[in-house]
Amino acid sequence: MDFSLVKELREKTGVGLVKCKEALLEAKGDLEEAIVVLRKAGALSAAKRSDRITGEGYIGLAENESGLALVELNCETDFVAKTATFTEFANRLAQVTLEGRVSSVEELSQLSFPESSAISIEGERSSLVQKTGENIQIRRVLFFPKKAGHSYGVYPHLGNRAVGVVALLCSGQERLAKELAVHVVAFAPKFLSEKDVPQDILRQERDIGLCQAKEKPQAIAEKIAEGKVRDFLAQVCFLHQRSMSEPKLSVSEWIKREEKQTNASISVASFFCWRLLGE
Repeated sequence: MDFSLVKELREKTGVGLVKCKEALLEAKGDLEEAIVVLRKAGALSAAKRSDRITGEGYIGLAENESGLALVELNCETDFVAKTATFTEFANRLAQVTLEGRVSSVEELSQLSFPESSAISIEGERSSLVQKTGENIQIRRVLFFPKKAGHSYGVYPHLGNRAVGVVALLCSGQERLAKELAVHVVAFAPKFLSEKDVPQDILRQERDIGLCQAKEKPQAIAEKIAEGKVRDFLAQVCFLHQRSMSEPKLSVSEWIKREEKQTNASISVASFFCWRLLGE
């Protein structure tokens, strides 16, 4: 198959590459006939919807002993986003991502569900567009491998509009990891600790403090600037934030208390939060 023909058909119709290739194969390389094939399949009407805004959706989630997978599936309305057909499709996408350790939307789109191997996932997506009458797009995918000696916590929130994930460097701490994942969703930390914050950001916060205290004596202004930086770190750093479960303790202090109670060494290996339409 001449890829330039596939590309030309894609540019003319707006239909995905996989569907274009299938249409050209059926049309034996005839471009105009391939367009007719796409029209008969309803793919063109689906493509016409592809420029409509997708401001709703659902984050599909799948997990096993080797890893976890997330897939953000977008649609136009919350009505469709809450339907079983839509959420099940997102979770099936996540399961394929998990089993295949998929790393991109493009790779996922060319795969198939095990129960319908004759149809690509891109074809299934187009069918769902036809069924719902909405623009439906796979926005992003992630496969997150698990490591030995770690504990993992996953927390889906607000109908899977947000999913928090925490990995702890310590086995047998799934409960704590889950509680910390809830915290990540609620407080949205950007960094693990002070050492992870870029120096230019810290300097900027300090300069803001000095500017706000410019009428004060230098020694007092310096203390105000230091306080400004501490407050900033308490807002954006995971370990510096107040614990959601124990507000009197920072997350770091909370983890240390768990270490004493379990006689284990616990540290945060990684964390992240996916939010619908987020980065």
